[in-house]
Amino acid sequence: MAKVKNPFIEALAKVAESQDISSFKKIFDYFSPRLKSFLMRSGADEAIAEEIIQETMTIIWTKADYYDPKVASPSTWIYTIARNKKIDILRKSRKAILEDIDTAILPPVESKADENIEHGQKFEMIAQYLDDLPEDQLNLLKMNFFEEKSHGEISEITKIPLGTVKSRIRLALEKIRGKLEQDGTMANLNEGNNSNIN
Repeated sequence: MAKVKNPFIEALAKVAESQDISSFKKIFDYFSPRLKSFLMRSGADEAIAEEIIQETMTIIWTKADYYDPKVASPSTWIYTIARNKKIDILRKSRKAILEDIDTAILPPVESKADENIEHGQKFEMIAQYLDDLPEDQLNLLKMNFFEEKSHGEISEITKIPLGTVKSRIRLALEKIRGKLEQDGTMANLNEGNNSNIN
């Protein structure tokens, strides 16, 4: 029997390629109530849960092209974003930007017992490599994550073609990932991350 392809992989691809509204609505309608239940079960009140969902969906809309089906399922990626946003909102962490970069380049944290420690370690791992990036890549990465500007907004502001903006940001993330792999960090983070979030 042929394996059924996850429909949300295609939906995320369409959002990434053309910001397809119907595909985004499919993701929003399916995951929003499930995320709300998940967040409220984990201690967030209704108002905070809704704020987390809004920010999670904004990240999905603007950064869907960072999703890699080879690394995680759509639900794992989306729930990981929501967990990161929950940490951001509840702790008012100054490291919120690195949580987004973490989502883009590192495997998701699946062990809740070690989640807080691992997030702190990831922040330090990523931060040490930012200064090694070429200035043109670092500037765009900062605009995308620190200032939370979409690729389209960055293109308009910098007058750099949209395709070039996307490729430079992706290249920057790949360089950070490469450094982590070179140091053996990626292999260590992958160990023990074999369970799924439903």
